[in-house]
Amino acid sequence: MNDAGRRRLLFAVGLAITLAVLYPVVAEDNLLSKVDYRVYDILSGMIPDKAPSDLTAIVDVDDASLQSVGQWPWPRYKTAELLKNIASGGAAAVGVDMVFSEEDRTSLKNIQKTFKSDFGRDLSFSSNVRGLTDNDGYMASVLASGPFVLSDFFMFGSSLGSENKCSVKPMKILSFTGKENFYTAQGVLCNIDMFNSSVKSTGFFNALPDEDGIMRRIPLLLNYQNGVYPNLALATYMRGAGIDGVYLRDSRNGLEMTVGKSRVPLSYDGTVLLKFHRHSGDYCYYSAADVLSGRVDPSVFKGRLVFIGSSAAGMNDLHSTPTQAYYPGVEIHATFVDNMINGDLITVPKWAKTANVLSILLFGLLLSYISGKTRSLPLLAVVPVMLAIILTGS
Repeated sequence: MNDAGRRRLLFAVGLAITLAVLYPVVAEDNLLSKVDYRVYDILSGMIPDKAPSDLTAIVDVDDASLQSVGQWPWPRYKTAELLKNIASGGAAAVGVDMVFSEEDRTSLKNIQKTFKSDFGRDLSFSSNVRGLTDNDGYMASVLASGPFVLSDFFMFGSSLGSENKCSVKPMKILSFTGKENFYTAQGVLCNIDMFNSSVKSTGFFNALPDEDGIMRRIPLLLNYQNGVYPNLALATYMRGAGIDGVYLRDSRNGLEMTVGKSRVPLSYDGTVLLKFHRHSGDYCYYSAADVLSGRVDPSVFKGRLVFIGSSAAGMNDLHSTPTQAYYPGVEIHATFVDNMINGDLITVPKWAKTANVLSILLFGLLLSYISGKTRSLPLLAVVPVMLAIILTGS
């Protein structure tokens, strides 16, 4: 074969390989997605961590709290005291990363009902405890007096929960682009009505891991019935900042949400990519037991956004992230707020897929052309240089 024929053959082989590589990119093949996730994790892990903002704080129902106070759930009067202590320090907003979907069985009035139902016996209490028979009523009064944001959990692919009359709070969208394609829930698990009715804001805490089980993004906005509902972290930030509504607009990078003076890059499905810190516990943590007992001065919460949740393994609120195998769910809320304040939210622009296709095509064609013009040894030196350029550009 002469040189011209060899060049044509090498170019044809190179083009065939390029198209073979290009197909799974265009088709969004699952195997390639897993590779892409891994590359994304490496690149995002190379971004230096910034110092966490002082605006957030976490009150943790940790293992020490469970050992000190007792198993979860605690009696509602105990939980109410925790909320009361945090609010007394002047917290700007308090996001509660847990759902109270049933009445407190330890309320004296409910114990009376149980004894009547199970044993046919009437229990009576002395006059000095009659005002303390309803733990839920007491907690509702505490919720009504503070800047609290309660959680809901939306359900998909099932109508379970859709029959509930939940006082979930939709958010005000002041402008739409018409391109939004948010996830739509069929049901919702919410707090008992007296709790949700006592607060001005609620937010969901649904997780959204990728196909490999790693949490890289969270949904910020969801559709349910005739409204749009916010994530707990977003609702807590808005409650603390006194922001009533948000604007959605179509930017050159994709969907963008304006929250006060902050701009949040969103996918059209309402999700946002987070920049996770390399180490859990980088945020300001306080043990719930210490807050309850008075060992923590409530003034430390003044003007801050406080999230109440749990890092205890038995509470089953731990997630895998690109940086850690076990990341507390409550810290994900703090991560979003911190990312938004520091400008660390990661953007995948809407033209990214086109750029990927063009770069692969250009890279493949260029290598195919070079392979027909030069010997194999110089070609081996060119390949890593071009790979380095692509990696740096990404």
